[in-house]
Amino acid sequence: MGIFDAAGGMFTTTHDLLAFARAILRHGFLSPGQTRRWLKPTSFTSAWGTSVGAPWEILRLDELLPSGRIVDAYTKGGDIADYASALALVPDLGLAVTIMTAGPEMLAPSILLSRVFEGLVPALEAAARDEARQRYAGIYEDEATGSRIVLSVDEEGQGEGLLLTEWVMRGFNVLENLHRYSIRGIDDTETPPREGQTLRLFPALVERNGGTTEAWRAAMPPFTDDEAEKLDGELAWRDGTCLSWLLADRATYNYLAVDHFDLIVGDDGGREAVAIRPRAFALELVRTKTGPVQLANDAIETLETLGLELETAPDERQVPFELVTPVTTGTLSIKTAILITVSNTIPNTDTLTTPGLIDHMLNMSKHHLYPLAHGANSTNTT
Repeated sequence: MGIFDAAGGMFTTTHDLLAFARAILRHGFLSPGQTRRWLKPTSFTSAWGTSVGAPWEILRLDELLPSGRIVDAYTKGGDIADYASALALVPDLGLAVTIMTAGPEMLAPSILLSRVFEGLVPALEAAARDEARQRYAGIYEDEATGSRIVLSVDEEGQGEGLLLTEWVMRGFNVLENLHRYSIRGIDDTETPPREGQTLRLFPALVERNGGTTEAWRAAMPPFTDDEAEKLDGELAWRDGTCLSWLLADRATYNYLAVDHFDLIVGDDGGREAVAIRPRAFALELVRTKTGPVQLANDAIETLETLGLELETAPDERQVPFELVTPVTTGTLSIKTAILITVSNTIPNTDTLTTPGLIDHMLNMSKHHLYPLAHGANSTNTT
């Protein structure tokens, strides 16, 4: 074979490639900063959904989630003669996929990879939403000052992060008056409040005090939905009104950013939020009511129909660097005529092995794998 020894990973296994992929996602070779720089495009192609990295073939998945959010998959394919393989990383979800095939159909890895993404990406997003509900959603209050914050998740999946639907500080409705916190020199003090406004909070990926304080940032949209729709219609490029990424720290109070929140999590290992601190207002609000938890019995019944038995898995605490909320769907091995291995690097390593599970993955977005998101754990079937 000579120079073709490494072609397509033909002298390895899906599990070895998976170990390599997981090491990348867990920063086993490079520092987190170097890994993030590596997982970036170096050039674009004439196709909207494809770009090129070193050595990545980067696929932009924008039709898998109800919100239309783009999910980037960093893939590397290879083939020699009738053998073809694919390695894929989805850093946003901590997901790794390896596929190896033999036969004349050279597009098999691409077709199978697409089926994996169609099944798992919505399922992982739903599981993340379920865990976010348990960890963060609820009512946060400080009765002494008449302050209150309500956090929830978007049950329809129309957006990511935590949904902030109520924000009152010392009796003043901050949420309806966010447009008045401006450093642009515009006098907005006489403009009416904007009723029905909401915000979305996203993790800043910064932790302090031994991991018990998580920094979060609110996306501060500069336009209402109606304004954005009209303006986008006048622009020659996509999503021109998506400007919240460059507006951090613009709105201030007490010389501090209004969009900066600290979520205080328990130190008992459960990592559920116990309080929230809006930094600009120098208050700590205690979580008094948690959000509803859905057990998704339909998912449990589906697993039982497949003959899967849930077992406790060893705990591997690992906080991925680009995940809104941790997900614990674990490792998925599908052994059919074609061997596919899927891994998720989120806490708790779980394993599902069953013939025909590839067909079930098409329904994964409907059943969401909610039981696994709550620590259920490793599943094996022979």
